Amino acid sequence: MKIAIGVDESVPEAMLPTDRFLDLYRYWEKFYADPKSFTQDYRDGLCAHESGHTIYFRQTGVRVEFRGPTVWYLPEKDILAMAEATVMHDIPDCEAVQGVKCYRAGALFRRALTGKCEEEFAEQDDIDRARRWFLQKFPDSTEEHFQKILQTAESEILQDLESPAFVELAWKTAKEIEDAIFPKPEWPEGLRVFL
Repeated sequence: MKIAIGVDESVPEAMLPTDRFLDLYRYWEKFYADPKSFTQDYRDGLCAHESGHTIYFRQTGVRVEFRGPTVWYLPEKDILAMAEATVMHDIPDCEAVQGVKCYRAGALFRRALTGKCEEEFAEQDDIDRARRWFLQKFPDSTEEHFQKILQTAESEILQDLESPAFVELAWKTAKEIEDAIFPKPEWPEGLRVFL
């Protein structure tokens, strides 16, 4: 199965023919073509993470959509990076704890659902996104206030993940994300396929 890799509009056109871009793109092409790398465990971890964001964003009523592997460029840091999966969303207009849960849930879901830890960079990026949302929504707040809200949000997420019905919803959402970003090939009717 060939996985499509997107290139976000943030990547300048002039960067596309460079070794820097092509090396990153080719690395991920090889990764997704290698069944030893692109395993069900890999997909479970990735989609469990994104299901956390999705469930809490949906609770706020905002639109969400799923984006598969995409190369991004962050000009302020001059970083060219691969986002393996992303939940695109509108900005939630909600109370503080719920908003922070939207951004923070990913790593906690991955750890609770798969028993595997998130990469430190990804977990810190989610916390930084939660902080940015919080400080934009509540500009008179302090870092100390954010940390209290973050602690409450984490506690509530972990409490949610103790519910079997909630865990079932999390896995159902993870499967929805996997089907959206890593579609299975469609085979002609009557053809027997052994995967």
